[in-house]
Amino acid sequence: MKSSEAIRRAELLAAGQRPPDPRHERLARELMNGEQSITQAMRSAGYSEATANAAQKVVLRRKGVREALMRIAQSMSNRDISDMSKGKLIQILEDPEIEPRTVIQAIRMGLELGGEVGMNKELIMRHEIHVPAAAQEMIARMIIERQEKNNNADTRRALPLENVPVGEKS
Repeated sequence: MKSSEAIRRAELLAAGQRPPDPRHERLARELMNGEQSITQAMRSAGYSEATANAAQKVVLRRKGVREALMRIAQSMSNRDISDMSKGKLIQILEDPEIEPRTVIQAIRMGLELGGEVGMNKELIMRHEIHVPAAAQEMIARMIIERQEKNNNADTRRALPLENVPVGEKS
């Protein structure tokens, strides 16, 4: 254990709080990888064989595991989530025991997450519009010309009479 982790655990114990179980973070990372079953992920995270086989639901409902999963999920982009869902979709398609209805739902969800159908498609299309470099330069020139034209028009305006100094001679 790193010294900073040991210090953090000691501080939490001194404050009367329960320190986080380091296995929770490892389990969350293993689950987010999606390459193993829950039992295998629990064993990789350091849980005993008995716990991995019998207490999966209890461990997965623990606050520390849920918090670790949320931290990881918040750091992921939509594209990461889409890629992960496609991997899970492949697992579902390869499993002959899964109902056809579940397969269709998984395909639909994967397509939605990837922005292929549904509301995400429109959102992704709005953000991925590509403007050619020549068009970008033309737009930039037009904006600059209009700004210069507006600036020149402002300087040519006559000053209102109340702003003209009275009685001063140069």
